[in-house]
Amino acid sequence: MRRNFFNLYNEVTAIDEEGSDCADDASSLKNAAETACEVSSTNVLAGRLDFKDLIIVLAEDASQVLTIGFGEAGTVLT
Repeated sequence: MRRNFFNLYNEVTAIDEEGSDCADDASSLKNAAETACEVSSTNVLAGRLDFKDLIIVLAEDASQVLTIGFGEAGTVLT
């Protein structure tokens, strides 16, 4: 397992200080997509949706693992 950090960039920037243990890149992508869908659902209920929002996943050494835009999150989970 490795610890990855899921930083959210939308109308505010939310830096993940704790991180999550992930087995591999596929589990990191699934976690990021699920988070994006959850945040998108909350935003829709608030009357806001911006497909330019994104999550950047970083490894413990701060290297970038992946980036996922909210607009592509649903296709990852299907």
